[in-house]
Amino acid sequence: MDDPDRAAANAALQVILSVDEAVNGQPEDAVLTLGRALEVLFPYDLAAAWRSTGEALRRAHDIDQPVAGEIVGDRIEPFAGGWATWASEDVADTLGWLRERIGMPALREEAGRFSRATHSVLADAPIRLIHNDLLPQNIMVAPGPDGWRCTGLLDWEFARAGDPRWDLATLDLRPAELVPPAFYEGYGERPAEPHATIYEVLAMAWKTKAQLQGLGDWWWTPLNARLAYVANLERHLARAVPPLPAQL
Repeated sequence: MDDPDRAAANAALQVILSVDEAVNGQPEDAVLTLGRALEVLFPYDLAAAWRSTGEALRRAHDIDQPVAGEIVGDRIEPFAGGWATWASEDVADTLGWLRERIGMPALREEAGRFSRATHSVLADAPIRLIHNDLLPQNIMVAPGPDGWRCTGLLDWEFARAGDPRWDLATLDLRPAELVPPAFYEGYGERPAEPHATIYEVLAMAWKTKAQLQGLGDWWWTPLNARLAYVANLERHLARAVPPLPAQL
């Protein structure tokens, strides 16, 4: 492992709490996944858990990585062409597949422009430690002296070095208001445009195609919500990439 990789890995171990640490000194039934907490906690306690989750994720996202790629064991396998190429290279084909499968509008020109704009916008994206499977069932929370707090981020087997805004898009779906303001208070900021919409389109298109192919299922962003999102894709693409002026 190169020194920058080693330093990043050591930093990650210091800021990401382990499951053992999470349950140490806690009654077994006091430690919950955030998914379970959504069902049983009072709103005030749930807001505290969300806020602490934002703080924990931000600590992970502040860990710089030397290159974008898959984290495999103790090394990073770089993406060919870098992060922007990885994020944008398949999006036009994915949108085309969805158009054929669910009868989306024929947005070939818009999809092509979106792909090119994605590559351009993300060319200078920060490369940090990202979880890449950030769902409520992978977040542990427990009561603490100052209220409910995040005690662990689990299942890092899909971790990558990439843009932290990808994690935010896979956790949230803004039209459905899945993630409350308390999370972003803890995280410190909301993603700005056009990055917010770019990653939202990428995440919703990828998840929807994968589920329709039988390759995954995400209860946290229900299929019907994602189908509604991609049905209004023209509006979302226009928010990320303004339409070309009409020809005179």
